[in-house]
Amino acid sequence: GYRSLSGTERARLRRSLSALLGIFDANRTALLAASSSADYDWARQNLVAAQQLRALFDVSAIPDPEGRLLPGDYRADAARDAAMADNVLWALDREGPNGRILLFAHNGHVMDEHNRGGIWAAYAKPPAAMGVHLRRALGRALLILGSSAPTRSKDAGGPGSIDAALAGVGRESFLIDLRAASGRPAAWLSREQSLSVNYTTENRIVPRRAFDALLFFGRLTPTRKLP
Repeated sequence: GYRSLSGTERARLRRSLSALLGIFDANRTALLAASSSADYDWARQNLVAAQQLRALFDVSAIPDPEGRLLPGDYRADAARDAAMADNVLWALDREGPNGRILLFAHNGHVMDEHNRGGIWAAYAKPPAAMGVHLRRALGRALLILGSSAPTRSKDAGGPGSIDAALAGVGRESFLIDLRAASGRPAAWLSREQSLSVNYTTENRIVPRRAFDALLFFGRLTPTRKLP
């Protein structure tokens, strides 16, 4: 639907969202008195999210009919992860100076890396994951925990992959602190490696840059519906 809008209509939408945000800010005291701090904050942030979505639509190309990624699709990925990071920082700010957030997302979002390799090799430019923005904002106060598991795909997680190396440790599940690595392991973890993604593709990452620690699951079981 957004693609059917003319340039004039898109500009009108952009101005309208900005004007609404201005109304929120100019009338903050009255709106707080008529509702609550939480209601005001969430309503305003929903408007910010609408602006983020409009910005994402602006850079989103027409999808490939066969589902393949196109060279210019990196713009949409970049906009999405930047917006995700902004929303995390907004939530963290609401928690106060001693607040903490435990955030669950895909490796490809939490990592302090750019999406490269696998299906993302089609991109004209590797987009920054959410973790890149969060690391820039939070520094070492951010702990990035990635995950790995054996893969059965012939197209990902091959003999030279992080997943294969961790599977070779011989323990079913374990956590490895990449920050504490030294010697040969540290050198290996500081080189570009392959990490399996969704059983069908891979990310090309430098493990010690992408994550602070990795959690390995040696055995995965299918989900079951609870009674």
